[in-house]
Formats: sequence, C-alpha cells, structure tokens
Amino acid sequence: MQAFFAGVEYGERPLRDNNWMQSQQQAAALSAQIAEMEGQVRGIVPLAAPNQLLLIDEEDSTRVRFLRSPNGPGANPAGTQRGYRDDPGSLLQPGNLSNGRYTWWNNVPGEDVAVWKPALNGPARLWLSWGAHGSGVHTRDARCILDRDGDLTTRDDQLEIFKADQYYPAGVSSGTTEQTPQWSGFQYAGSLELNTDSAIILRGGDTGTGITADVIAFQRLPARDNPADNTPPPATPPLRDPVSPLTNIERFAPLPARFLRFTTFQTINNNQHEPCLDELEAFGPAQPQRNL
Repeated sequence: MQAFFAGVEYGERPLRDNNWMQSQQQAAALSAQIAEMEGQVRGIVPLAAPNQLLLIDEEDSTRVRFLRSPNGPGANPAGTQRGYRDDPGSLLQPGNLSNGRYTWWNNVPGEDVAVWKPALNGPARLWLSWGAHGSGVHTRDARCILDRDGDLTTRDDQLEIFKADQYYPAGVSSGTTEQTPQWSGFQYAGSLELNTDSAIILRGGDTGTGITADVIAFQRLPARDNPADNTPPPATPPLRDPVSPLTNIERFAPLPARFLRFTTFQTINNNQHEPCLDELEAFGPAQPQRNL
C-alpha cells in the first residue's frame, strides 16, 4: 500500500459536472435567503444583559444577616407546578431559584428580621421573592426598606420601597392560592440609588402571624442611566441562559470599537475545563457579517 501511494501528487482540483454552473447560481440565491433569515432571527433573539446581575439567597451568610433567630425553613413541595421545588419556569417567570426552601419568622409588626447588603454602588434595579402560602397566616404587607447608609440604628435615611403580599405568589393579587409553601417567583420592587454601605431590610407587616424571606436580585445599571426613568423594566431579572457544552450565543447592542477583550472573572470550583471563546461575529451598518 505504501509503494502504491508513494508517487501520488496531491493538489486542489475543481470537481465540476454538467450542472456545476446551475448549482453555483442556486447556491448564490440560497445564500441571500439564508442571510435574510439570519437577520430576522437576530431581531427576535433578546440581547444579552451586559450589566451586572447579583442574586442573593437569604441563606448567604456573607451578604445576609438575620436580626432575629428564624423559626425555621419552609420547604417547597416536590413537583413541577409553579412555585414547587422542581418548577422549570415559563416565559413569565424563571424556574425555582430558591433551593426549594425559604426562611420564616413569627411576624411582629414593625420589627426588622433580616438585612441584605449587596455592596453595590450606583443605580440598580431590585426584584424580590418570598415564601407564598395560602393558609392566611403569612403577612399581607411585609415591608421592604432601603437603608441608604446601612446603619440600622438610624431611620431618617430609610425609605419603604415595596410591600409584599406573601399570601400570593408574585404578580398575583386576588383569588385563591394554594395551601402549600411555594416559591413566589420574582416581583419587581423598583429602581434604587445605592452605595457600598446601602442595605435592604425586611420589616414585619401589620397583618398575619408569619413573615418570610427568599432570594432577591439586583441588576446594576450604568451610571448614565436614570434610576427614575419611566421605561418599563423587565418583569423578571435578566438571567443568563444555562451554559451548554454544545454552543452558547449571546448578542449585544452595537457599540463602536476597535478592539475587544475577553476576560473570565469566575469559574465553578474544581472545574477542569478552561473557558473559551469560539467565534465572534461582527456586524456593521454597511458591511456584511465578519467571522473573527
């Protein structure tokens, strides 16, 4: 076999049959259609959120402090219904991000039970979640308080920014609700101006005998954005899609740039795989796609 191939000369030779020219014309027409459809797809795929998103579970002892010993955790029931432990989410709400449980205390009107310290500086959006229960025990008006300087002994800088009806899941305000300890899902609580000392306080409502806490989310906004902007915020935090070993595609709003830098800030502990950038596709207003 080695002797047979020893004298072979390799080279690029076009393979053309009688239909070659027709095939080339068809390929050119299909390429134009493909480019048009790719443009339509880019128009419906949401842009990636370039701003920092911080999720803080109430069990995160590095950012959350309980001001009173809790009565215990509330466990979400097994199942895939909304708010249950294995809830996969929907177009309106992400799946259960609460680790299947929340924390609860006896509700004392006006008493603070927990404080979150995100250590963020500048404008940010806030989403809340809680343990919802239709038993009629949970408070209907749990207070969410912004403490601007993080000093809980002074209240002149505190601002009530939201009241949570913990009888219902987020976004629901009437009708009946399940007699099970559900994860509420996220409820938008407003835009804030934070400094590195600012804190979020959970304060007892005037109703009910129980109050609950769960994961909250902050979206840090560029300093040029106005926190009082009336532009409707997204209903839920702009979460990133789960990482896939096959492909991950993210689109960003166009920006003028000469260079791009790819930086990895964090990887999963004991992860033996290195982060990588496979392909960068650049589009200009008057130029075709360029694969870099």
